[in-house]
Order: sequence, then C-alpha cells, then structure tokens
Amino acid sequence: MAPYTKPAVVLSLLTNAGAYLVGAFAIALVVLGRMAYKTAQTRRLVGIAWDIGTFWPRDAHPLAPPCYAERSVPDLITRVCWLGRGAAGESGVILAGHSQGSVLVAATVLQLTDDDELPALALLTYGSPLTRLYSAFFPAYFSAQDLAVVRDAVTAAGQGPRWKNLYFETDPIGGPVLDEIDRRLLPTSSFTRPPGDTADPPVFGHSDYPASPGFAESIRALVTSLQPRAPIDLRGERKGVG
Repeated sequence: MAPYTKPAVVLSLLTNAGAYLVGAFAIALVVLGRMAYKTAQTRRLVGIAWDIGTFWPRDAHPLAPPCYAERSVPDLITRVCWLGRGAAGESGVILAGHSQGSVLVAATVLQLTDDDELPALALLTYGSPLTRLYSAFFPAYFSAQDLAVVRDAVTAAGQGPRWKNLYFETDPIGGPVLDEIDRRLLPTSSFTRPPGDTADPPVFGHSDYPASPGFAESIRALVTSLQPRAPIDLRGERKGVG
C-alpha cells in the first residue's frame, strides 16, 4: 500500500475536524434549546439574537425565517398615513419603540417620502440599541448620519427635535443615540431604603422603563410638542433595509 501523501493527510484531518464541528454544533444547539426552555435569561439572550438576525433580508441569512422588517415597516408606514387621514391628523402621531422596536421606528422614518400623507410625527425610543449595536455593526444602514436624517425628519421649523431617546446607565443593551434627543433616566425609583424594609429599591434594567417617573414626563413633553400641529419636514437621503 502506498504511503499517504502530505495533501491527503491534511485533507483527512480537515474532513475529520469538519465532521466533529458539525456534531459539536448540533449538540450545542440541543443544549442551548434546553437552557432556553429552563432559564429566562437564556431565553432573553436567544430572543435578542433572533430579533437582530431576522430583521435583515434573507440575502444576509438565507437559512433563517423571512425578514420581518419587510412586512412590519410597510405596515407601520400604512398605519401612520391612515392615522394622518383620521382624527390623529389634527394633533399628530407618536411612534414609540422599545429595544428592537426603536430600530423599526427609525427604519420606518427612513422609508417615508414627501408623497406620503403624513401627520405631524414624534418619536419615543427607549432601551434603544441603535448606536450601541446597529451603528457599530451595521454602519452602512444606521450610521450617525442616517440617525441625523431621522432626527431632522421629525424636527419642525423653529422647534427642537420631536424625538426623545430614554436610557438607563444600567441598561446592558440600550444607550444614547444622539446628544440632542437623549435623556438619561434614574435607574431606580428611590436611592433610600423604605422604612422598615430590609432591601434597597430595585435597580431598573432593560425592560423597566415604564416604571421610571421620567417615562411619563417624556410622553407628555412629546404630546405638547405636537400642539399646535406643525408639518413634518422630510429631508435627506432615504435608505432601504429590505
């Protein structure tokens, strides 16, 4: 029998390594599925990764489910225009998005055109990964310049931006977006222990924004900014994500 040549040995090693990696990947998926079933924190992390992955078109991940942004963004545009033709058109519309929802809100504004029948529009984002994740990893779609286009689109003449971005320093996912719109909220309802209690007040995290007093205040400020109604000013280049 002829001895193995060096290329044949290398090819054999790579084939064996590939088989082991496929098996290890399958085992890891089973373990991850079991952990996600049993642990809320693991389910949350898997959900975050799933949200980010399925936001993009299938060209970026052809083995994944269909991109939900291709359905949800047009639906949001249709809904905003429908509200503009109804009673909401007299006072305006607030688009609010938490976490991945803030990405959908920004993508929706980037898709609006001057041909759309729009009411006055204001944005509320909280726990937003727009800068911390999307600007860092997808700068071609969510750069600082693109976020400035979103800001300008909801800025009426003679007024400041009708966009408030809320964040906690204790939020591991959401963070600041643009200086003009950012508002840092206190990460707790109180810094003192209630009388007779043995535990300090809880620290707010990624899902606790409605519990902060600043949350309701920000909504009231946006409602005030929409009265009297000022027309939306769409400026800048529009980029698609679908």
